[in-house]
Parts: sequence; C-alpha cells; structure tokens
Amino acid sequence: MGPSCADSLSVRRLRWYVARLEGVVWKRREMDPLTHLPRRGWLYRDLERQLLKGREGDLFYIDLDDFARINDDYGFEIGDKTLRRVVRRIRRRSPWNAELYRIGGDVFAVLLRGGSGRRAAVVAERLRSQIAAATTSYDHTQPGEQHCSLTATVAVVHWDRNAMRTPESLLAAAVELVTRGKREGKNRVVQDRQPEGQEPFAKRNRRASDPIELGSSRPEMDILKA
Repeated sequence: MGPSCADSLSVRRLRWYVARLEGVVWKRREMDPLTHLPRRGWLYRDLERQLLKGREGDLFYIDLDDFARINDDYGFEIGDKTLRRVVRRIRRRSPWNAELYRIGGDVFAVLLRGGSGRRAAVVAERLRSQIAAATTSYDHTQPGEQHCSLTATVAVVHWDRNAMRTPESLLAAAVELVTRGKREGKNRVVQDRQPEGQEPFAKRNRRASDPIELGSSRPEMDILKA
C-alpha cells in the first residue's frame, strides 16, 4: 500500500524546512560579524547569477592601503572601529543598486548590477575619496583631537553581455589591477577593459544549480597574504 497524501505532504514540508534551515545556516556563515556584510562566498554566488543571466555590471575591488599599520600603532580595537567607519563611508557613496561585501581582512568589494562601465571610474573615485576622508578618533585622554586615517586602492572590472567572464576571472583581474595600483603608489583607481568578442558566460554549458565551493582557494586571497 503506497504512502498517503498526508505522508507525502509531511515529507515535502520536512524537505522545505531542511532546505530553509540550510539556507539560514549558509547565510549566517557567510556574514561578517564585525561589519555585518556578506562575505566572499556570497559575492561569488551573486556574480555567478549575474553572469548566468547575461547581465552586464561593474565590480569595485577595494583594498585599504597599509591597514596593518593602524592595528600595529593603535591596536585592534581602533582597527575594528576604522573598518566599520570605512563601511559607512562606502555605503554613503555607493549607488542604490550596489551591494557591498567584505572579502576578508582589509579588502571589500562593491557589485554594481547593470553597470554600463561608462560611469564606473567616477563611482570608484567617489569611493576612494570617501575612504580617504574618513578619520577615526583613537585617544581621548590626550588634549586636542587624536585621529588616524587611511587610503585605499580601488580596482574597477567591467563585463558586458558579449564577453566571457567567470567569478574567478573577474576576481583574478581585480587582484591584478589592485597589485598594479599598489606598485604605482597606492591611493588610486585602476580600471580594467574586458576582452571583446568572446562567448558570454551564460551561453556556456554550465548548470545554474552547480554548487560553488566556498572552501576552495580563491585568487583574491593572494593579495590578502601580501
């Protein structure tokens, strides 16, 4: 005798609850506790969805310059305070349709869905200048105002519907640009031009349901170790 309709309904409900619980656990794991921003696993998922849908966009890769100096000179508490202030500054100057992520350490990313690339350099410069204008009070026991500040190198990577890009290639290009910007003196915007005439990512033989390996090594981690 086969299972009843009530039993089938209970199984479907159980599967739904399990899937929802797994989603909640994944989201919590991929949220940064200090800044309350989604982390790199979330960025890879969002990038892949954009590419699979064949939508163009801009990726801003923000690497704070010499941030370790703040931790060394003023302590980790001031370092954490500075990171939170930087996040507020980035949010203030990000377009309404942008999403902010903390990649790790002192590296952030902004994903601009539907970005045309034409105003990307303007947006990146606004982000850079906002970070440079941010100051953090670090010593209230001394007379006068005691502040520390920092700058950032911002890489801009654009893709459109006619170019083949993957989340991995986008992040690799961003890391390469940031590395170049650091060599050229830091505190600047460096922009990428996408390769033209290649097959779009969405047309490749890849299922949208293929999982992203969150634990695998990623190219952007090379710059975090530098």
